[in-house]
Amino acid sequence: PLAYLTSNLYTGTVLLAGISQGTGLSPSQGGFGGLYSAITKGAEDLKPERTKETEIGFDVGLLRDKADFSFTWYDGISQDVIFLTPLSPSSGYYRQAQNAAKLQNRGLEMSLNLRPITRTNYGWDVGLNWAQNKSETLELRGVDFIRLDPNNNPPFGIVQKGQPVGVLQGTGWAKCGVSPDVVGTANIA
Repeated sequence: PLAYLTSNLYTGTVLLAGISQGTGLSPSQGGFGGLYSAITKGAEDLKPERTKETEIGFDVGLLRDKADFSFTWYDGISQDVIFLTPLSPSSGYYRQAQNAAKLQNRGLEMSLNLRPITRTNYGWDVGLNWAQNKSETLELRGVDFIRLDPNNNPPFGIVQKGQPVGVLQGTGWAKCGVSPDVVGTANIA
């Protein structure tokens, strides 16, 4: 998590709306300096994230260490995962760090390494790696979904109960029943 998530911060150096030619919003009035409150509200009661993981694996050396193979299976559950959760704009803030989720990660990792040429002054190593990770959001407290980066453009990477972490969410058009569902079809009258 970011530093200072438990503090309410103020700044006078960042222009809102990103305009720097004097037309942006400024905290100064009549030549006197001022401050902005940050859009992230300080968290009152953050707990540490906790992860419990089971991991099983092995490494095998073959052909007098001319080759080796490794395999790992893991299953971990993280609780009290800290995310910047959205707040009601009427609070004066946009988001607040909260212990908002319980996540599960499980997967496999395998690697095969070959050393066909091994000499005193040089060698040739060839390796092949494969990995698979499946994540799932088991619990999400207080909201339906959380945008992982609330400042970017769609599609958004989100956390949503029952979905993998980082699943993409896009925006669409409200349809009135007149438009076809598929654009570019030949049967449009």
